[in-house]
Amino acid sequence: MTIAEFQVAASKGQGRAIQELRDGEVHPSFRVLRRLVFRWPGHDWQCETSRGWYVAELIRLSSCPDELFDALIHQLPRTKGARRHRHHRESAAFELAKRGVGPAKKAIYSHFDPANDFRFADHILDLDGLDGLDWIVSRSVDQFSAKEVWQFKLWITDFRESLGEQVVADWFAEKAPNRPDIAELSRLVAAEDPETRAARPKRDASIPFEEFYDQWHQGASARPSAVMWVHWATQEELAKAWRSFEEAHEPDWLGVLARGLSRIVDLVDIDKLVVRALEWKAERNPFVIVLERVIDPRVRLLGFELIAAGWTVDGIALFGNNGLVEDVPFLLNVVRSLEDADHLHFVGMDLLRLPTEPGFAPIFEWIAEMTPCSLCRNSAVRDLIEINAASDALLKECLFDCDEDTRDMAAKALGSLQ
Repeated sequence: MTIAEFQVAASKGQGRAIQELRDGEVHPSFRVLRRLVFRWPGHDWQCETSRGWYVAELIRLSSCPDELFDALIHQLPRTKGARRHRHHRESAAFELAKRGVGPAKKAIYSHFDPANDFRFADHILDLDGLDGLDWIVSRSVDQFSAKEVWQFKLWITDFRESLGEQVVADWFAEKAPNRPDIAELSRLVAAEDPETRAARPKRDASIPFEEFYDQWHQGASARPSAVMWVHWATQEELAKAWRSFEEAHEPDWLGVLARGLSRIVDLVDIDKLVVRALEWKAERNPFVIVLERVIDPRVRLLGFELIAAGWTVDGIALFGNNGLVEDVPFLLNVVRSLEDADHLHFVGMDLLRLPTEPGFAPIFEWIAEMTPCSLCRNSAVRDLIEINAASDALLKECLFDCDEDTRDMAAKALGSLQ
């Protein structure tokens, strides 16, 4: 494995990067590793899981673990910059603390900040439970307000679910008599939530299509949700929306309608939308957004036509619910030409809708290898395991994946093979 290949694999969170590092087959520099430790390298940090375990392994198996650890702790107070990078560093420190690395736990406690969204509070609670809550309460009295107390209520609810109602009640009973702060917290948690605002009217519920159209075109601040409007609309009003979708040409409006109408495709006129889809000459075809939810041979044929016309990502989307096993060689030939990370992610998500059948195993293998998203890789590996098509090498690699569920799934699958 070259350094460039290592960087690609580590950015995706693939297990092979950890394997190669463990076996001494790759020797990345401190600079390369520092970037992987300090900055979120993945595709979508809001959807993917924490990489704390993965980063801790990169540090542990590197040729410079002490230097990387010291650099991480030094960076921990930093709050400027993109949130994804800060959370990435925090999750690594948390994992090291869980492993018993004293300086990591000390750093987490020392940088707790109740005025900054209770920074590190969740980590402290995961590490030390009710003792951690005791410590947090003693340093957060100023946050005992109607605006902030909801956070404490969530933590107490979590403890009640994980430890039991009685354990939490006993904790309050023991602490409250000698601790005014915990007594006040007990009172606030037990109090009913005040009515802070009147119930909002459902402005987009059961209103005529014409009113929905007018509201949306008034401007961003007044635009209602198309998804909610579709949910509440009558069949008569939905029919008007479909007619507008079939005839309109305003790109933004078509996109809005597509996101709503794609949830009720039973009223779709397939032939009309096929024509409109072929006429569309831009990315993210709104008619494809609707048609990809439809199961019909005409949709599959449209997929072939769009791909032939150069609209690869939109064309592939139509195979998710309509692809046949005989299409697999064609689809693999097409997707192997893709390089853009977003495109690889989009087509991977679309092709994961294919039936979980042995004939589609090559597609799932391609997704597991090429997707930049650890969650999509997890789904692809799950499908391969379900159809008994996951290779021993893939499962062994997944033991070191950045996604915890993927690691557990692979361990279970390998255990069943022994």
